[in-house]
Amino acid sequence: SSGFGDFYHSRDDALGQARAVFLAGNDLPQRWQGRERFTILETGFGAGLNFLATWAAWREDARRSARLHFVSCELRPFTCEDLALIQVECDALNDGGLVAVGNSQVFDF
Repeated sequence: SSGFGDFYHSRDDALGQARAVFLAGNDLPQRWQGRERFTILETGFGAGLNFLATWAAWREDARRSARLHFVSCELRPFTCEDLALIQVECDALNDGGLVAVGNSQVFDF
């Protein structure tokens, strides 16, 4: 972020960071296994990498909850163009299902 002079994610392995910090740090996927539904509330959507890593882990988990609710808020959302550039590196994870509209992120799977 040029406005803050910092990085939202690792320049080398942003998805690996999301897996190690967000998923492992929250004991996922273990916590959603065997439940009817599981809700995650994230404060700070950022580039959406925690969501993409979570979505991929949930889809790959045979013991996943029947439903996953992922709620996230962002005080200073990225522009659609910036999100598209960042998420190109994650295309294998999102299967083209992530669509950015205005300053809101809309997920259509």
